[in-house]
Amino acid sequence: MKRFARFYLLLCLNTGLFAEISDHVTSSIIDEFRQQYLGHLNAIIALTADKNMAAGKYHNEYGEDIDIVTTIYQFPYTHHFTPFTENFNLFVNTSYTYSKTVWLPEIEWKTEMNMLELGGGIRYQHDRLTYVQISYGLFYSHVTNTVAETFIKPWIDRITGTSNNNWTSEYAIQGKYGIDLDAFTPYLNLQYNGYKTRSNLKVDDILKFDTNSHLLHTKIGCITPPLADLYGHGILLEGYGGRTFFRGDIGSFVNGTHYDTYGASLHVPKASASLYQGFEITSEWTRGDHFHGYSIGIGLNTAF
Repeated sequence: MKRFARFYLLLCLNTGLFAEISDHVTSSIIDEFRQQYLGHLNAIIALTADKNMAAGKYHNEYGEDIDIVTTIYQFPYTHHFTPFTENFNLFVNTSYTYSKTVWLPEIEWKTEMNMLELGGGIRYQHDRLTYVQISYGLFYSHVTNTVAETFIKPWIDRITGTSNNNWTSEYAIQGKYGIDLDAFTPYLNLQYNGYKTRSNLKVDDILKFDTNSHLLHTKIGCITPPLADLYGHGILLEGYGGRTFFRGDIGSFVNGTHYDTYGASLHVPKASASLYQGFEITSEWTRGDHFHGYSIGIGLNTAF
């Protein structure tokens, strides 16, 4: 149905047959686009789950004719508070994210989103390399939709409206296990995220929609010993790879059941103890069956 809906829309655009489609087919196509439109909100949150300041560009490919392009800019901040016991501490997350999705450049149909996050959680730190944490976050997003003044604009407005507001709740549990091995630090990271989005999308007199997504991230990586010295700070290199499995409405946007991620980071830790602990630069490549993209990010680390 997904590929049919896009093919049918392109056929209407190229032949002018929009007025000929039946109410039944129109409703089916609208439902499919609506599901994908809402699923893309959760996908954007999932793609920025690493909490680094980053810019990324992602492509959804449907055959040879359609390439949905999403550009994301994220500015997050995480702070860990002083432990209230030997191994437990609280932390807070906040972020601002801007994204633009171009659905069909032929009619200049695009969606722009501004999103704010506030969340936090609790972390159990077993040692320097191993921890478990649980968290909850709340995201507010304002979405605007624009499309060229064509005969199909009223139909597009039925799908998304010109603007809407959305609330997304995220609950997550993450665990990391690492060891020291001849000055190298291999590690395993597992993370589960659940998302529920409530939208005031107004379509056909139905005022609200809910969308749900569930993701399981798996990641294996290794951090090297210091490879070089920069003004007294040792530079570390990290390489990693992983797979993200998901189900729910996010699949209607990513067009699959999983995607793979490969990345590398340069870490520049600060030698002396202070609130500022250093920074990292990350480059990441994401690939699924019909979905691929890349991001470049900078992370600033603070600690208690």
